[in-house]
Amino acid sequence: MDLKIGFGRYNITPPLGVPMAGYRQREGVAEDVHDELTARAVVFEGDGESAALVAADVCGLPASAPGQVGARLGERTGVPQGHVVAASVHTHSGPATRDEGAYRDLLPDLMASAGELAWKRRGPARLFYGTGMAEGLCVNRRSLGGPVDEELAFLAAKDAEGRVLGVLFAYALHGVVMGHNNLAISADYIGAARRTVEEGLPGAATVFVTAPSAESNPLTPSVQRLLEEHGESWYTGDPLTGIYDRSTGTFEEVELLGGKLGQAVLEALDTGEPVQDPSPSCKAWPVSLGDESEINVTLRAIELGDVTILALPGEHFVATGFALKEMLREGGRRPLLISHAGPLVYVPPPDEFARGGYEVLLARNRGLAEDAQERILESVRRELLSA
Repeated sequence: MDLKIGFGRYNITPPLGVPMAGYRQREGVAEDVHDELTARAVVFEGDGESAALVAADVCGLPASAPGQVGARLGERTGVPQGHVVAASVHTHSGPATRDEGAYRDLLPDLMASAGELAWKRRGPARLFYGTGMAEGLCVNRRSLGGPVDEELAFLAAKDAEGRVLGVLFAYALHGVVMGHNNLAISADYIGAARRTVEEGLPGAATVFVTAPSAESNPLTPSVQRLLEEHGESWYTGDPLTGIYDRSTGTFEEVELLGGKLGQAVLEALDTGEPVQDPSPSCKAWPVSLGDESEINVTLRAIELGDVTILALPGEHFVATGFALKEMLREGGRRPLLISHAGPLVYVPPPDEFARGGYEVLLARNRGLAEDAQERILESVRRELLSA
């Protein structure tokens, strides 16, 4: 089978003066640009089938964006609309996209442009999957010593000579090194991680996606100092105080943490194993997550041989990521998970509902059912693993 893979990127940096997303206590609008924002895409084509993934450097996508990206990319390339995954990387230093405005309206076209470039640049490639560890970068913001997921997953495309053409990688960490006091546009640690990989692989492209990490915050030196000073007393359920307050973050810490993640990706690449018969196939299915209210979302999967790229709307907890990876691996699949593939609130596991807190409050206010996470797990089992 002749597999073709292509990578594309498109500048999506907004104009200065736009409102920024991610913190309700932020005052002011974007006054500077620390690093330019991009939409990045990877496309797969083989055996008459095709699929695309596009990830944008914004905090979240408007509700209509995933469908619009799929439709516009389909018009330009022929990739079926249902075979397109659109996601945000969840940087909290990007533009607001919820309210009506020119930038929100333009974003789907910008994302589709990244996919179109990837399609135009596709060529023969071999695909490799692997995992690695990036340790010491995360802290659970809901409980001191709570779970974090330090595993990274990647897909690397290589040419016939073994040169890396591009890397898609996923890691479970909020893009919140920088806090509400930052008014400079940035992809946060994500941009630094991608730059590190690209510097280590001259000419290669990178695409980053955020794995389930609802309660996983960056463990920066300034956070470490505060933890050592205050310990458990620094943990509050108030999104404006304690460990939720990111105002100590610096761009030096952005580079430090992102550099460590990027270096971990580079070190893991040699462990990648070939993906056999990687012709793409895609599946999408609806799941109802509401309690008394109606909340219907769509989950999507791109399957490449025994690899499953699973895309989830909303913010999912580390425990959900662990459960999904274990389930897929037990079913003979090698997983790469994506959160923020469309808008939705936090989706806490049932035991987290019992603990309460900021994330649970938002879920309850939205009308999310307490068994929403379990519904998602069961739907994945039914749709992807039932023989």
